[in-house]
Amino acid sequence: GYFIGRNKHVQHLSIQRMPEEQIRALMKGVKDNRSIQCVRISNKVRGDVIIDSLAPFILHNGNLKELCVWSVDLGLDGAHSLAEALKKRKEKTITRLSLYRNNLNHEALEEIIAAL
Repeated sequence: GYFIGRNKHVQHLSIQRMPEEQIRALMKGVKDNRSIQCVRISNKVRGDVIIDSLAPFILHNGNLKELCVWSVDLGLDGAHSLAEALKKRKEKTITRLSLYRNNLNHEALEEIIAAL
């Protein structure tokens, strides 16, 4: 994660089938990256792990344009954390948000959409 965080050329990051501990370690370094424009996560782990690890990156990367979260058990808590991170972003650069198979109800989706 440290090397991706310092990299100025990486524009797309895809995380698939990675254990929770590795996601945390990777995102610790990635949070400092400002060149990544697209993040795609497809992982069958708890949504709070993904979103808590991803939130600092969402908050501080002003170039993020696309966020895809697929097959992650977000649930209501994960949806709330994602909405908070999106709401607190200074730059409103996200033009594509894809949520697929995330165990989200209507209330959770409304909160995320309102945060954009």
